Amino acid sequence: MVKRRRFRETGFRGVFLHFWVFQRNYQELSAWLAQPIEIDPTSRRESLREPVRLLHNFLGAAVMLDNIVEKLSKGSDFERFRDEYQSMYALRFHVPLVGFVDQLRNYSFHHRVVLVPVQFTRLADSLSGESDLVARWIIYTGLVEDELYHGERGIQKKHDKGKKGTFSQELAAQYLKEADDCLEVKVFVDAYYQLVADFHGWMRERGFYGAALSATDYLSTGG
Repeated sequence: MVKRRRFRETGFRGVFLHFWVFQRNYQELSAWLAQPIEIDPTSRRESLREPVRLLHNFLGAAVMLDNIVEKLSKGSDFERFRDEYQSMYALRFHVPLVGFVDQLRNYSFHHRVVLVPVQFTRLADSLSGESDLVARWIIYTGLVEDELYHGERGIQKKHDKGKKGTFSQELAAQYLKEADDCLEVKVFVDAYYQLVADFHGWMRERGFYGAALSATDYLSTGG
């Protein structure tokens, strides 16, 4: 029989399991976005749907990880780290990109999944004169902004009440204001993942996790 341990007894060691889930979702999404897009009509519908599913999973895992760490950071065992943690968290995460991802997650989970259309651009080689068809998965900035902040379906009217939610909305609005007409999904996903990975690397180096288990070891012990 696998020995079960309560999450509260593992403390921050349990964060590695949640980070692993977040990391695996990122890896799957990033790999899909980087691969050549198939135009085969028999698989076209599946190809267009898959990034929608993968982005939805990534957004959910991202906010889950953030919520778990925030909850644990309020515990009495974390008191001696709290000031340093909160200062570094604000420095790294109180930025427009994080607000945007947070609001995009709210939209995806409370309204509908985020559509990820593909955009094709033909790039010509200045020397050979030949051109290649380059594809990228995008989100239309104006459409997202309208859905998030305007009309009866605007999520700010239904979710994210309170000081934290308002702050997140303001950061997201700033991100969209500074963005191009199209947001390339891989660009903001890669940037967000690196931000989170660096932060958790810093936490581990500072000893916030204590004698932390790796995600593999944590899973093998039954969590």
